[in-house]
Amino acid sequence: MNGVIIDLDCKVISDRVARSMFLQHYERAETAVVLATLAAGDRILELGAGIGYMSTLCAKKVGSEHVNAVEANPAMEAKIRRTYELNHVSPNLEICVLGDSDGETTFHVADNYSSSSVHDRGGRPVTVRQRSFAGLLADL
Repeated sequence: MNGVIIDLDCKVISDRVARSMFLQHYERAETAVVLATLAAGDRILELGAGIGYMSTLCAKKVGSEHVNAVEANPAMEAKIRRTYELNHVSPNLEICVLGDSDGETTFHVADNYSSSSVHDRGGRPVTVRQRSFAGLLADL
């Protein structure tokens, strides 16, 4: 998909999402912006890395060293890293919730990764690291 290899053989990607990827509809508008506007030297911060598609696309365009991705759902880390591995990129990935301070918070992990949230929608509660958004920006 736009030069990005995604392993669709996993339970976190729904049939609907897999179909949209196959049809080249997945994150189509975002992809068009990335391909049309990113240039050498640009730096990217992706909030909500999901399956790693967008941060991989950005890393292929401007280099891994210029891409930082944040994902709150710890269940997605292996999937994101697998996407990076398949595409020979290595953006900086942080698994944490962003907030107003550092610490820990509860995150609710749902079977459908896009339904996972800091808000209780019936997912399994897990304790995750919370990082200050201001602190993250200062470190970049």
